[in-house]
Amino acid sequence: MKENKVYIGLGTNLGNRSKNLDSAIKEIEEFSKIIKKSSVYETEPVGYKDQELFLNMVIEIITELSPVELIINLKEIEHKMGRKKEFLNRPR
Repeated sequence: MKENKVYIGLGTNLGNRSKNLDSAIKEIEEFSKIIKKSSVYETEPVGYKDQELFLNMVIEIITELSPVELIINLKEIEHKMGRKKEFLNRPR
């Protein structure tokens, strides 16, 4: 199978934000190889401002998953971690 290089932006502003990033990375490692991790940055929310600051980072991965398979897996991780899509730019 073909390996695909992908960059994924991760962000969280609920609960233990550092632990959330670590948990997401561990889940992603189940179906890909992480090549690089950026530094973690604390940022202001965009759009809906009445929420906590975010921790954000980017990871570079190699995966054999197709783009559709990858997004399905990433959405499953979000769901497992409790992300709700009640409105745009909500806390997550």
